[in-house]
Amino acid sequence: MRHLVLLTLLLALAGGCAEPALSGKDLLPDGVDPGGKTDIYGSDDRREVFDAEAVYQRVAQSTALVATSSDFYIGGNGHVWLEGTTYSEKIQGSLGAPLCSTERFADQPAPGYCSAFLLAPDLVATAGHCVNISYLCDELRFVFGFQYDRSAHESDVGDVPPDNFYRCASVVGHVYDKDAVSVDAVTSSEYWSDWAIVQLDRPVVGRTALPLRRTGQVAGGGKVSAVGYPGGIPAKVTAGRVVDNSHSLYFNTDMDIYGGNSGGVVVNPDGVAEGIVIRGTGGNSFTRQGACFASDVCTAYDPNRASGCTGNHVMRIDPVLQFVDSERIVKAELSQSVPIPDGQGSATLQLTLDDPGQIRFLTLNTSVSHWSPKDLEISLERETGHSAVLFHAPTLQKSSFSGTTDEFAGEPAAGTWTVHIRDLNPGNVIGSQEMNFAQLVVGIGDPVSPPPAAKFIGSDCLTDAACTFGPDARCLLYDDAGTPRGMCVLPCEGACPDRAGFATTFCTSVDGGLSGVCVPKAHAANAYCTELPGTAQTGVNRYVGSSSSAAANASVCLPL
Repeated sequence: MRHLVLLTLLLALAGGCAEPALSGKDLLPDGVDPGGKTDIYGSDDRREVFDAEAVYQRVAQSTALVATSSDFYIGGNGHVWLEGTTYSEKIQGSLGAPLCSTERFADQPAPGYCSAFLLAPDLVATAGHCVNISYLCDELRFVFGFQYDRSAHESDVGDVPPDNFYRCASVVGHVYDKDAVSVDAVTSSEYWSDWAIVQLDRPVVGRTALPLRRTGQVAGGGKVSAVGYPGGIPAKVTAGRVVDNSHSLYFNTDMDIYGGNSGGVVVNPDGVAEGIVIRGTGGNSFTRQGACFASDVCTAYDPNRASGCTGNHVMRIDPVLQFVDSERIVKAELSQSVPIPDGQGSATLQLTLDDPGQIRFLTLNTSVSHWSPKDLEISLERETGHSAVLFHAPTLQKSSFSGTTDEFAGEPAAGTWTVHIRDLNPGNVIGSQEMNFAQLVVGIGDPVSPPPAAKFIGSDCLTDAACTFGPDARCLLYDDAGTPRGMCVLPCEGACPDRAGFATTFCTSVDGGLSGVCVPKAHAANAYCTELPGTAQTGVNRYVGSSSSAAANASVCLPL
């Protein structure tokens, strides 16, 4: 099993830690943290599924525990059994001390590390950091029905019938910006994304996909509930409210969630999926109290604290829709060992698609053998010359990469695609380095169109107030042959966000290098700038600023 402990990045993101407290998330990678992701707000309101309202019991039937192949053993009845390490024992093994005797659920089994939920008969959604970060697709297992039954004996919870047990067949969607961009860019930006879509080895039996919000967004102050597996224990339901609704990609809540809830669904009171649990916002969820660990407790949500009690982030459901609504998903793959030149040239594999449809989404999965994967750049190019960089000096060390891009949305799927992997650091070689596998996963269907009122980077505007997608967004005004025009932009240093249905973006300077703004690339979504009156395709350099992002250039839409 590959188990990558990446403390440097996680410490940079975790926030301060007051001595002598010791936090679980300061010690372990996010994806496998058995401790907490955020604080308890007021009283701990996590409930067993059988104690929850009927609507949440129905939601729980469509949720799955994410575990690894090592968390199971084969039973004699055709079933598999989950390993029985308790939550307290898990903390003991990782942090050196058990949970305190007052901690709820301390003696429940805790085999999992993330949560997921059903989108389609063979598709589940989860957090991006739960997939191909600490564990690879072929190690992942998804277990439905891991919850206590009021009438059943508790020892039966680990007995998994075949129809509840599924494997990861392929990653069909994955965006985890903390992996793909620099640490500086991540920690200085509120816009990084964290989601994944996994295709299971077969359609799920006897369970239905959850309904998803299609228009609008959950109201600020609105009630929401998370259904998932805190710490990897059997499913729990926890309620809270939306405490910050000002961000375009996520909203903030005061729900009582822990590590293990990552990837779980957040629903409104009608059971409609609003988003995916992705991260906490700082503070120590477990504090050592003598010989044991206890949960931190907040009197209330406090946005003004430096760390802790500042809520938790839920990725809005919007990016998931393109996967659910695709007409079909097609794949092309090749297993072949190709040497990666040291610091010069690139390893290449060519893949061919013959499907006649249009691209709705495209995901590239690759596997490499390399001493230092963070030295790599991974890009995809088609025979037309159109290309996209998916990873440039990625932050996390690993041997498999999965990245989704909408750079090719709206283009024909059929054609030849070339995967390039380039080593950026000459001389840093120990042993052989090679690309072993490449797979294209393409969703076919009409490209996603944003709602008429939606605004994002590159949208038309005449005032800052028209750019509603972020608190720092503004309108870049310009003159088009005597007609006043403007486009929405966003301040940046190095990195920029993207959103499904809109052109991909790029950070450049429009004021002679004094500052940077995110602008739209020349892209199929804007007909390569022709749908943005008064602009033209312009080659520009990346505005790096104080970030550690690498130098780059792109063709963007800028005023004439």
